[in-house]
Amino acid sequence: MILDTAALLFAAVEGPRSRQIELTFKAGCLALNRVYRFFDDKAGTESASLLPAEAEAEPGRADFEAAYQDLCGRGLELNQDRDAAWARYRELRTRYAPALMFLSRLTMAPGIKTAV
Repeated sequence: MILDTAALLFAAVEGPRSRQIELTFKAGCLALNRVYRFFDDKAGTESASLLPAEAEAEPGRADFEAAYQDLCGRGLELNQDRDAAWARYRELRTRYAPALMFLSRLTMAPGIKTAV
């Protein structure tokens, strides 16, 4: 949830960001991916074998637009190019989403509902 929120803020909100949120996002991605690699090696399985035949529903454009509107309603200065913001959000999410999905399968976590 923290990584999705940070990705949304990085993509949609204009202006300077605190160093803390930058570090939190980078450390979260790094930690999640290291745990993923550890269990991928130790589980003795290919990560693809733990993924369902049908991929989990990732946040779609409609979810992003709803979150964007919510941020707009809170008076934040937003990136006016929504297509660029959407593309940036998707790019940021690729840094941690595969690890998140793999670990949710490995731990048999209930379905993931994204923040967006």
